[in-house]
Amino acid sequence: MAAFDRSKHAHVIEDYRCYICQSPVSEGTKHCRACNKCISHFDHHCKWLNNCIGQKNYKWFIAAVSSALSATVSLCLVSVIYFILYFASRDAICYLGCGQEPISDQKFGNGTVELLWNQTRDVSIQILGQPVPNEIFPTVTAIVFVLTLISSILLAHLLIFHVYL
Repeated sequence: MAAFDRSKHAHVIEDYRCYICQSPVSEGTKHCRACNKCISHFDHHCKWLNNCIGQKNYKWFIAAVSSALSATVSLCLVSVIYFILYFASRDAICYLGCGQEPISDQKFGNGTVELLWNQTRDVSIQILGQPVPNEIFPTVTAIVFVLTLISSILLAHLLIFHVYL
């Protein structure tokens, strides 16, 4: 690696030449200290990806943030649905979560089945395959909702910032 001499040059890149890499560069190029290479249209060095974000990988960075945002929004919506279903029909949650057949007490004329909570049947809600007490489920669902909501807000801010950048 060539040593940069501050007495000869005020900046690392002058007159479209990087004096650390000893190579010609285009306009908008910056030298990254972390990667020790020149990056065209340098945005930042991402410590989470351990890579520089610049012209060549900017669209992949946006795609990664977008997919993470869509995943957190989806999980947030699923937690809201499960939270609502917990109070509307616990039997439906057990059917969705652990494959137990729903209890049908009444059939309507159009063929749909009303799901009713039956206190005589021992229905347990499972999280990651483990049964949990019925009182714990809404708490866990609310915690998941809050964490995914915070993640969604932060990812949306990051995405909007980089789209308008």
